[in-house]
Amino acid sequence: MRRSGWRISLKNMIWTAVCLICLLLAGVLQIVSVRMQKQLLHERVASDWDSEGGSAHISVYLTEAEKLSMLDSLEDQEYMILDLYYSLESKLTENSITLSGDAADNARLMVYGYEAQGSVSIESDRATITVKAYGVGGDFFQFHPLQLKYGSYFSGSDLMQDGVLLDEEAAWQLFGSSDVVGKYVYIQDIPHLIVGVYERDRGYFYDAAGNDVCTVYLSAQSLFQYGTYNGLQSIELLMPNPVSGYALGLVTEQLSGRDVAVVENKNRFDPLSLIEIWKQLGTRSMGLSGIVFPYWENVARGYEDVLAGILLIQALLLSFVAAVLVIFLWQAWLHRKCRARDVISKWCDCWYEQQAQRQKRKNGEAQQ
Repeated sequence: MRRSGWRISLKNMIWTAVCLICLLLAGVLQIVSVRMQKQLLHERVASDWDSEGGSAHISVYLTEAEKLSMLDSLEDQEYMILDLYYSLESKLTENSITLSGDAADNARLMVYGYEAQGSVSIESDRATITVKAYGVGGDFFQFHPLQLKYGSYFSGSDLMQDGVLLDEEAAWQLFGSSDVVGKYVYIQDIPHLIVGVYERDRGYFYDAAGNDVCTVYLSAQSLFQYGTYNGLQSIELLMPNPVSGYALGLVTEQLSGRDVAVVENKNRFDPLSLIEIWKQLGTRSMGLSGIVFPYWENVARGYEDVLAGILLIQALLLSFVAAVLVIFLWQAWLHRKCRARDVISKWCDCWYEQQAQRQKRKNGEAQQ
């Protein structure tokens, strides 16, 4: 009997240890998940803008067909962007929707930025290089805070559209140094002022997503006039979101009829959003949308896949622990030494005994 009891005890200890290991692994995976999410600054824009959660960050990505329809006219693209911006602003005003929390301190109801991709040939006194280029406008760097090493950003509202940001690799190739803020480079013999030098994001996902080559940022106007212009690629918006899904629905409604994809970035890593990715297993990687995403969206989509996998493993680990706990409780119930009626009977006996003692004390007090 002792040997049998020892085997049962050892068995319980083993199962307990396995469950603790599962819980530990689930906790470690949760830490990894949180750290991964914090690495993507682009996905935290809405939270940084309004920590109380009353704003949304919406990205609009154009298909190749939609880009081609406006490829020859920068004015058409700017008209589309401003028409969307003012239409949304008008709708928000009509519905008496205003900013709240941290965002209320800002004078603007909405913020927008946009970018087009292409390439430019840049010349200095030392070298000439051809690099990947993003032509940006609006408050693009509000959405994409690059890791500046020197200098600052430029704004789409600058009167002179001649600012340029170089990555460190491009700066070294052109000047043999990265501390080159204030110097000029030439794009088709037109001088452009270097306002900043930034460190390009590196790593497996960034390299795979297309951020592994020399890259510069300049105004969309300069890219259109002096570079190889591949068309408007994305528009981004920061706007009030009084209830979940409101901003996403409003932007989708305003872009009805256009061939675009609309993404809400703020909640894309929430468990419910990641569960939706499980349903797309096997089809998510198929290029059926006709959209070439910029590298930051490709990185975010790669992170979504990894985080969805982590969530699935966590769910399996916790389900295993829950199943073991249920089995343990069921066995404890089957081998219980008392029945429910015994517990109730004992409780009733205790209650009657307390009542009897209370009555006895009252009688004693009355006799005195």
